[in-house]
Amino acid sequence: RNVTGVQTCALPISIPKSESSPSAKSSKTPPPPMTTITHTLRIGSATNLNNTAYYAMFDHRPVVFTLSKSSIDRLTKSLNDLRDPRLTPVKLADVREIAVTHAADAKLIVHLQKAEGRWTFADPQPGYDLELSSVDQLLDAVFKTKATDYLNLNQVKKLNDLVRIKLTMAGSTQPEELTVFARNAKQLVIRRNTETLGYVVARSALSSALKPTLFYRDRTVLDLKP
Repeated sequence: RNVTGVQTCALPISIPKSESSPSAKSSKTPPPPMTTITHTLRIGSATNLNNTAYYAMFDHRPVVFTLSKSSIDRLTKSLNDLRDPRLTPVKLADVREIAVTHAADAKLIVHLQKAEGRWTFADPQPGYDLELSSVDQLLDAVFKTKATDYLNLNQVKKLNDLVRIKLTMAGSTQPEELTVFARNAKQLVIRRNTETLGYVVARSALSSALKPTLFYRDRTVLDLKP
């Protein structure tokens, strides 16, 4: 059967070259160089009117086989589909400090620290207790929000930066900084450190990171615990 390729999927695979002889192996022998081999999967027309399967060929081998549509869908991913949608790869368990500041004037909104498994205010102390549920909302916003789209920040007009979120991790001297920009009334754009890739998120998903300082004030009116 003649298969007309309507889609082509190139699969580069790097493999080490074989060694000249087993006796050449030693602890001082450098690793063998890598050779890249590219295989091509050609996908042709549908096998039925329901388009549930398609004819395919591998490289130039004279063998035609079929692939289900679901298998093809897994191959035809866009670059954005392959990106990590998390705003940061930092693990929440490693974070020891969080500072949120206004981007315009660097004025501090909140500065939190974690010690002995508990979050508290860091210096400068605001003079009131911390509302832990507000901390949970901030952490959820930063660590659970995922990008719905991406922007090349070098190709967009100037965005209005709102806040900066700095994360300090245990055992690390390099903090992680997330800059939050307003894209429109419903979307925000996040830049990680100095990356040129912007992570587009719903404003509602990250709303806790835009709260004022009093959002973190303990809201207990009267504590009657003995």
